[in-house]
Amino acid sequence: MQRLSTVAWSLDNKFIVSGSDEMCIRLWKARASEKLGIMRDRERVALQYNEKLKEKYGQHPQVARIARHRQEPKHVKSAKAELKLIKESSKRKEANRRKHSKPGAVPYIPERENHTVDEME
Repeated sequence: MQRLSTVAWSLDNKFIVSGSDEMCIRLWKARASEKLGIMRDRERVALQYNEKLKEKYGQHPQVARIARHRQEPKHVKSAKAELKLIKESSKRKEANRRKHSKPGAVPYIPERENHTVDEME
């Protein structure tokens, strides 16, 4: 897989969709240990029991740490970190440009309007 261009969650939060520069779309399970397809009664009862245990002992520090842990594919995590770095550097650059120029010369543009290319009515 080449560089990631998009990453998105499915509407039911069960899958992660990633798209790359080579026009390849991949579908990942959000919970890697979760089984897809039909579950037997015994499996369903065991999963429900485990969820109840998590609810009961969720306030315990070690159980809370385990529950917070999310495993995502390495390239998805690195792409997210790279995007975060790019956003932070552009914000820092704009703040420096505003700081070292005449007051009012560099207008403040909100993030939401910054990504708007054109509005049509």
